[in-house]
Amino acid sequence: MGQVQKGSAYFGALGMEVGHFAPLWHLLKVAQLLETELNRISARSNLSISDFHLLCALMMEDDEPVRATDLAHMLNVSDAALSIRVRKLAAMEMVERRDHPQDQRAHLLRIAARGLAAVQDVASAIEKDASFISWFRQLPNEDRQKLGDMLGSFHIFLNRHFLPISRSD
Repeated sequence: MGQVQKGSAYFGALGMEVGHFAPLWHLLKVAQLLETELNRISARSNLSISDFHLLCALMMEDDEPVRATDLAHMLNVSDAALSIRVRKLAAMEMVERRDHPQDQRAHLLRIAARGLAAVQDVASAIEKDASFISWFRQLPNEDRQKLGDMLGSFHIFLNRHFLPISRSD
């Protein structure tokens, strides 16, 4: 908490409004801690949390192949970053990659059986070992709902106002 007070005092002395400083600081620190812990847990399956996120996105597509560029947009990553990750997961036989039948420049992606198994393994490990899950389970149901609602609203706001919109919009 000393860092929050020091940061607020510093930016306040510069004449900046600092009412948002504590929530922003805490969100940044929580994101950093969550990512570090989730990467540690995912690493047990030789994945990063970003790999797990990509596999989950493919899993949620109901076994329909997804264009690589559409997946990059869904995950808010560049085509180049996605391409590197897909090559890795394809080499691990977790993602199936094939040429698009109508567009020679595009590729279609689908989660493979090994990828589905990895999603289940990592999700189970997160449920069992992640500090966030342990803490969340201790909250009263009303607080769980409020936290989910607040973060959901914030997520929707950020998606609308900060992320690039597709060319078809």
